[in-house]
Amino acid sequence: GNKLQNISRAIYEKSGGNPLFINEIIGEIGRDVEREGLIADMELLLKGIPERIESFIYRKIEGLDETERNILDWMAVIGYEFSYALLYSIVRDKVGVRDKEDIMRRIEVLMKEYGGESAMISEKIAEVLSKSAIDYQRLGRVILNLIDKGIICAVGGDMWYSGKDERTKYRFTAQIIRDVVYNKMLPEVRKEMHMEVANEMEKLYMEMLPLYYEEIANHLMLAGDYAKAYR
Repeated sequence: GNKLQNISRAIYEKSGGNPLFINEIIGEIGRDVEREGLIADMELLLKGIPERIESFIYRKIEGLDETERNILDWMAVIGYEFSYALLYSIVRDKVGVRDKEDIMRRIEVLMKEYGGESAMISEKIAEVLSKSAIDYQRLGRVILNLIDKGIICAVGGDMWYSGKDERTKYRFTAQIIRDVVYNKMLPEVRKEMHMEVANEMEKLYMEMLPLYYEEIANHLMLAGDYAKAYR
């Protein structure tokens, strides 16, 4: 009784109270107990809970497709909580690695088909890129899937609003999820992404910039541009 209560409390604290994680990890521990017998070292088991949670999160992330993982990375770079307006402003027109590979194959076909007609090739390439871009419908599907998997949750507002209204917000269901997603990225990649977030915020919130000075400065510092951050 007390042992299981201690385990449940530790999982609850480390997972931010995420019910999906609690159920999955308690089930995982239960299977281990059945396989290995009674719990002999409670302290060792409790120390291993953060690692179990991180492993569980990694498995969740690996189950996502390329586009979903790319968008999840941007969410983590923006922060624990993020607005739909800013997220859409950043990820729209971006394509995933698989999309790029597909585009390159299709461009090769176009080159063979149209030969030296550069204007026609350019027009067709633009058409291919526009179909591969992340639009609000595609982003919406990604958001719904991440909510369904217990990775993020809605904070408020209307999901499909794509303007400058900050009421439509989401957050990670637990800080540890954001940390795992954020820390798996290469430091240099994170720096570039923080710079892009800062630049996009300056454009998106031009009319109300003073409200976002601190947040923009934080992204600039994480991007390594200390001079601009303190300006």
